[in-house]
Amino acid sequence: MILRFLPDLYRYHIRCDVACVPVSRPDANGYCSLGISNYAWRTIFENARTVIFEINEHYPTLLGVDGSNRVHLSEADYIVEGEHEPLPLRTYKDSTPIDIEIAKHVVKEIPDGATLSLGVGGVPFTVAKMLAESDLKDLGCHTGTISDAFLALHKAGKLTNARKEIDTGRSTFNLAMGSQELYNWLESEPDLFRPSDVDYVHALERMGQISNFIGIMGGVQLDLMGQENAESVGKRQLSSIGGQLDFLGGRLPLQGRQVLHFPELCPQGQRGQPQVQHCALYPRRQHGVRTPHPHSVCCHGVRHRQPRRPCPQGAGKGYDRNCPSFLPGGTGALCSRDV
Repeated sequence: MILRFLPDLYRYHIRCDVACVPVSRPDANGYCSLGISNYAWRTIFENARTVIFEINEHYPTLLGVDGSNRVHLSEADYIVEGEHEPLPLRTYKDSTPIDIEIAKHVVKEIPDGATLSLGVGGVPFTVAKMLAESDLKDLGCHTGTISDAFLALHKAGKLTNARKEIDTGRSTFNLAMGSQELYNWLESEPDLFRPSDVDYVHALERMGQISNFIGIMGGVQLDLMGQENAESVGKRQLSSIGGQLDFLGGRLPLQGRQVLHFPELCPQGQRGQPQVQHCALYPRRQHGVRTPHPHSVCCHGVRHRQPRRPCPQGAGKGYDRNCPSFLPGGTGALCSRDV
């Protein structure tokens, strides 16, 4: 399943009898926000026979741009009110030595004005903290899930979205998950955001308009062909369907790239030092869904994988994997450990 195609399932294949949609309290004009999860709710309830709005008093009243995150009470057949638990909170542990080593390599790949898509976890949050302390400026956000990582960039004055070719000046996202401080930020500064449907945020043609678009995602397995698995190990399911395939395709048309980090390749040594775990590299397709990635990183460095080309510096010698001309700008060989 490719996540950006989810709305099409409800448009053309799945008949939804009852859609129960969580919304915020209405404003004076009867408009409610879809709160912290835009998901594909509009597509779902527009194709449902019966629509129920469940008002959650904790949801931020974030209406989006041109109604991208709002609904009107008149669109529902029934309205339900009640008392709800506080919004789910996600906190982050202190960065591990492995997180820090991986993040150092990732930060070197990020230029001024880059637009970021950050996954959820320790490494992306560590990357954000390092970026907040760096000299980089005018970073942007176009991501599936907005988290406290972007809040840290905002508080440091790094997140301006000034150089984004689309949604300039706004952080674009589909889901918000983090601390109460993050939810308060969404509530207090709505003009900084564009929450939108999953087929807007994950659309290849839209991401393809953004130059220097960099996605930083997590993986658990990497085979010798450069394919990764981020969803399961054997019969154990680790996560649900994510947006990696969408964001991998979205970075292709211009200057973007997707960097995939593998903490599992760097387990702790006896003294807390990162060590390579060779059994985390799989020569065969044994588990889960595989996605080809041109850039992978663990604590040892970044691997740039691109199709090989004849080496102009080694005429008559065929392919020279150590030739810096393999990648534009001399970024290194096919699989260079010290890039």
